[in-house]
Amino acid sequence: MKEWAVHLLHLKGGHFARHPHFHYWVLNTTICHTAKSASNWYLHRYKEDRELTVEDIHEMIETGDAKGLADRVSHAGAKLPGSKPFWQDAQQNLIAQIRAPDTGTPHVFFTCSSADIQWPDMHQHMPYYDLNVSEDATSYCT
Repeated sequence: MKEWAVHLLHLKGGHFARHPHFHYWVLNTTICHTAKSASNWYLHRYKEDRELTVEDIHEMIETGDAKGLADRVSHAGAKLPGSKPFWQDAQQNLIAQIRAPDTGTPHVFFTCSSADIQWPDMHQHMPYYDLNVSEDATSYCT
């Protein structure tokens, strides 16, 4: 799927790449393809869930037995970029990297988020931080 999208981006001298909506269409198509693959994997892996009806799921929710089903479905969504399970998996991987015994303590954490300048707790670690000066929107502008 990704090779196909790259092919179209370069086709006819980049005609598709210049279209204002083509990138969104490719992203949506790719995510739908990934979701379909994940659902096929889920149904292949958990064959007993194929037989569930809407009524069965409602009954599971009412009796409080739906946690196992929810966990399995959530795990299947970990391959869908941007989904909550995707970010939870990414967070767990990052924590595992930090806690790995052979890596030691991380000394630098770098992020490209523009929210860094809006995070007052982090400002105290910035150079030239002065406790006596009140912060406003222009405190760290040069």
